[in-house]
Amino acid sequence: MKRLKKMIPRLCFVAAIAIVIAVVYVRGTGGDVYDFSHLTPRANVTEIQPFEPLAYTHVPNMLAAAQTEFLVLYVSQADASIAVYDRRNSHVWHSNPLNRQSDPIANQFEENIMRSKLGFHYFNEDRNTATYWSYRDSAALEQAELFSIPNGVRVSFTMGTTSLGIRGVPDIISEERLYDLVMSQIEDEYDRAFLRQQFVRMRQRPGYVRKSNNLEQSNVARREVVRMFEEAGYTFEDLLYDNEAAGLELDISLDVFHLYMDFMLEGDSLIVNLPISQVESERDNLLRGLDIMRYFGAGSADEEGYIFVPSGSGALIEFNNGKTNHEPFMGVVYGVDPLNSMFVPQETHDIRLPVFGIAKEDAAILATVVNGSALTMINADISGRVSSFNTAWFGFTLRESDSASVAAFEWESSMTIIQESAYDGDITVRYFFLAGDDANYQGMARAYQNYLVDNGVLTPLTSTGDVPFYLSILGAIEKQEFVLGTPYFATVPMTTYRQGAQIIEMLNAHGIYAIQTQWMGWFNRGANHDVATGISPVRQVGSTNDRDNLIALLEAGDGGFYPAVRFQSVRRDSRGFNTSREAAQDLLGYLGVYASVNREMLRRSDPTFRSDIYVLVHPGVLPFHVDSFIPAFTNQGINALALADLGDTVTQSTHRRNGIDRESARLIAAEQLARLHDQWDNIMISGGNDYSLFAARHLVDVPTQAARFYILDHSIPFVQMVLRGFVEYSSTPINTRDSFDGTEILLNMLATGTAPHFMWTYQPMEFMSFTQYQRYYSTHYQLWYETAIEMYQIFNEVFAGLRTTPMTDFEILCPGTPGSIGWHSVTVSQFGSTRVYVNASNQPFEAGSVTIPAQGFWVERN
Repeated sequence: MKRLKKMIPRLCFVAAIAIVIAVVYVRGTGGDVYDFSHLTPRANVTEIQPFEPLAYTHVPNMLAAAQTEFLVLYVSQADASIAVYDRRNSHVWHSNPLNRQSDPIANQFEENIMRSKLGFHYFNEDRNTATYWSYRDSAALEQAELFSIPNGVRVSFTMGTTSLGIRGVPDIISEERLYDLVMSQIEDEYDRAFLRQQFVRMRQRPGYVRKSNNLEQSNVARREVVRMFEEAGYTFEDLLYDNEAAGLELDISLDVFHLYMDFMLEGDSLIVNLPISQVESERDNLLRGLDIMRYFGAGSADEEGYIFVPSGSGALIEFNNGKTNHEPFMGVVYGVDPLNSMFVPQETHDIRLPVFGIAKEDAAILATVVNGSALTMINADISGRVSSFNTAWFGFTLRESDSASVAAFEWESSMTIIQESAYDGDITVRYFFLAGDDANYQGMARAYQNYLVDNGVLTPLTSTGDVPFYLSILGAIEKQEFVLGTPYFATVPMTTYRQGAQIIEMLNAHGIYAIQTQWMGWFNRGANHDVATGISPVRQVGSTNDRDNLIALLEAGDGGFYPAVRFQSVRRDSRGFNTSREAAQDLLGYLGVYASVNREMLRRSDPTFRSDIYVLVHPGVLPFHVDSFIPAFTNQGINALALADLGDTVTQSTHRRNGIDRESARLIAAEQLARLHDQWDNIMISGGNDYSLFAARHLVDVPTQAARFYILDHSIPFVQMVLRGFVEYSSTPINTRDSFDGTEILLNMLATGTAPHFMWTYQPMEFMSFTQYQRYYSTHYQLWYETAIEMYQIFNEVFAGLRTTPMTDFEILCPGTPGSIGWHSVTVSQFGSTRVYVNASNQPFEAGSVTIPAQGFWVERN
């Protein structure tokens, strides 16, 4: 009993240590992750019948599978290719070029791709990437089957061969069985001699062993041995018998995949759906990616036309432009994931809309990703490189991989780490078919705009009066200061609410009233704020009364106050944020961190200031942060909100612990946007990815030019043609760009209908010296307000009566060269009955009876 009493304190101490360890473990590895399964799209097609063709014969050697008022869908029983016949112009869009076999450029490998609707990339047993193509590895093996579904056809593919290959040849076989079952069945004496050389007699036991090294090193020898055993009638049962006799276990896993693609007509569009959750395989399904309809609608070397790609505001690639010495176009939808983004190109514009288009004479298609957009790579290439066709297609990356270094003393190697949390919903692409006057990029923009309107994403504007003037104001920042030589971080106001009111009154005095103000640095320690699960206003920028007075001043002039919030990234030392549990992690387990771009190194991983480091928020905890934010922000009594990254950035967490793929992260972000929009319908969004448009009253940082890839020929305002009349928008702040040419910027604003946007501080730049905010060196308002007033007055004079008018047309009257405004010399943009001519060249231009001066513009109103 005494011994027990003595042990009690020790037991209590051990129990306390165990509890502490358990708590630390749970905080580090546990925690709730949002259940997003209800967001994952999965089509449920139940009416599946044996294929029954319709009685139409528009396309030779193909059978009609479905029809609408505008289109007829055809499919080939021979190779499972499809075609779409457009009743309006009798144009036939083929999934695979008809004259591919006579292509003078394409090799056999590319010809196989030209005959395939699907490229299927997966990780094999060695964790290397392998690819199956739907023609070579399915249809050509008679492993593709057709079924009728409502308004379409299902093509079921078995990818890969069921042949065992060299694995069907025994490692050890007795002399009697080798000669009786195989050698005696081979008539050619040279074949018999060759096969005999591939086996060597064993010394320790009777029988022969296969020379595996020779066969592994020679593809020809391997194929010949396999052929001889198959032609001799050597069966799988024979292999089992020989392995059992030799005491060997037969461990065979075939890289065979079963999947299907649905092709369905709806109105003037074709819907292609591939359900990832229905992909079956003989072993673990390690699907890496897809290439869908790579040659659908491809333009030949004899055709005239162009490819539209959504680089920045939009760009055109002319068919057969001869730029084969430049790289083909490849663009990641929504930009490269910051989790994997270390290097930053010198000039880039993220892709905001998951679309591309192909236009030929009197026919065009516009393709958009419905499901899987965050996994999408948009590809486009011209004829003359790998084939004689101009192509554009969507590629999808469903699973990431990385290489982990393994080192011990002088020995070093690496191992492949594969993402476990792959997307398993549907991959869905919709193709719109355009005819007549709509068979161009203008028609593509209208088609996409109508699609967004029909789905409730865009609603027409009703605002009237002067156009908005967008103003981002930097409120409070943190700056290192010293007391008796001891460093500490102090909150420093760059602009107080009262000083902001002075700036607004100054602009009002010059007739500028519709000021939409995005206020950065108003809560949780300033611009680089803590996690937004709670709200602690920064007292240094002013009192609540000062803020309310500023809001009243703005609203009196049809303006607005939009406090900016980041949800998908937080400062490294954020209060209330458990980094080990709430931060995104990459495949190797490293935290997802990034910094502002180091201009010298073009890297995000080497910040000039160590305090300029952000941690990416795990998408699985984002809904919980929003749960806490909504009541906290409601208590502030503000009826507007600016979202700095929720509609701009998509990031995943690829680590095996609580991993969430990028498409699921997009779906989670879209759901949180809907929740915030339900609370506040007056929201300003930065960037404006397509999934965020429904929640935006104002967009800032919208691209107005294409990125300057050499393969591109023309920049077009496709984004503006979709948005104008439905969402009010501006570009990046004029005074924070890498270069400033006032005339060029103004002409671009007029050509694209983009309202002016400036970023200002009340205090001069000296207050931000030697901080991460010194990149805002040109934001002191006194340096810019005269320029801003002049630009706004010119812009407002043109567009004051066109605030709700869509941009119905854009034409390139005189192409220019890269480096000029929009890469064009002269353009004309149409807003209702108003036409705005812009001459960005150095020479006057005759437009009818009017001469437009060099570096000038002219407005024609009817």
